[in-house]
Amino acid sequence: MVKPPSSPSRQHSASGPIRIMLIGDSAIIGELKSGVLDGQDELAVVANPFNGNAAVGRLKCNDIDVVIMDIGMKEAEGVDTLPALFRADAEVKVIIVSTLSFSNVKAAMKGLLEGAAEFVALPSPSRRLNKARIGGELRGDLIATIKSLGLARRKTGRETKAAAAVVLRRHTITRPDVIAIGSSTGGPKALLDIFKRLPTNIKQPVLITQHLPAAFTVTLAASITRESRWKCVEGKDGEEIQKGTVYLAPGGFHMEVVSSAGGKKLIRLNNGPPVNFCKPSVDPMFLSIAKAYGPGVLALMLTGMGRDGFDGGKAVVNAGGTVIAQDEDSSIVWGMPGAVAMGGLCSAVLPLKDIPSYLRKAATGAKA
Repeated sequence: MVKPPSSPSRQHSASGPIRIMLIGDSAIIGELKSGVLDGQDELAVVANPFNGNAAVGRLKCNDIDVVIMDIGMKEAEGVDTLPALFRADAEVKVIIVSTLSFSNVKAAMKGLLEGAAEFVALPSPSRRLNKARIGGELRGDLIATIKSLGLARRKTGRETKAAAAVVLRRHTITRPDVIAIGSSTGGPKALLDIFKRLPTNIKQPVLITQHLPAAFTVTLAASITRESRWKCVEGKDGEEIQKGTVYLAPGGFHMEVVSSAGGKKLIRLNNGPPVNFCKPSVDPMFLSIAKAYGPGVLALMLTGMGRDGFDGGKAVVNAGGTVIAQDEDSSIVWGMPGAVAMGGLCSAVLPLKDIPSYLRKAATGAKA
């Protein structure tokens, strides 16, 4: 799904505290407002409509950077209003918060595929009764996420010095043996957009690491399979990698590739500690793929916060493979793709809409 163009009715301010709209009047929203966001000089709650329909109106007449939505609301007032929110402001950044119940996971994944930037898992209600648990488990991650998304929102449509300074490498690949993709914030929607437009005559296997909790990755794999013509499955330990199949790292495990004695490429699930604060992490996948496939790797870095995947991208390049990245303007956050682009690893930095065509040409050897 391609986001509609931004409303031209007002100029978005790029100064002052990050402006937040909280949607809902639940205990969770009240808790976030009083227990997490109060006292943060760089953040300001400027609107708190009680439901999604009221939020659309407030978004049209208020200058908002980040929306925080509790999906514990009635669905008609929650994620189902995301399309209307993006029609009001296509570039606003939306964070979904909830506990990890089955129904909440389903609704949250729907929201991420609609264009929400991030999901933040809350402790269970019993654990949230202890205010110290909020500060220890939620406040730091949520505040960092809000700040990063707010700054990214303010950069939208403005060419930065970083983006202008990217120097591309010469292309070193003809036809890859494998395509590897790393993604994080905003990644589910970007992945779905790509696979909807990527023809299935591409025979290379595709391996993906997307930063998501365990309950979400099985849902994302099913969504890609259902919404595109591609078969997407969670990787299983010891599974032989097959052509034309998409393998998604399961939440809670690093997905790696090893070569068997007979030369077969197998998936290995690593239950080691988080890497770059992430599990699954992009770096272990890229590093292992570079070792297993050598110069036959085409690695793609999509939208995401942080620098996960930079070391693995360097290994891909050092092995003779190719790295490309999503550009800043089409990324929700240009952290991970920006790191490999600014680090001199990329042969191409592309808008999201141009990535399927690039992958098709590279994978099939087509000239046009």
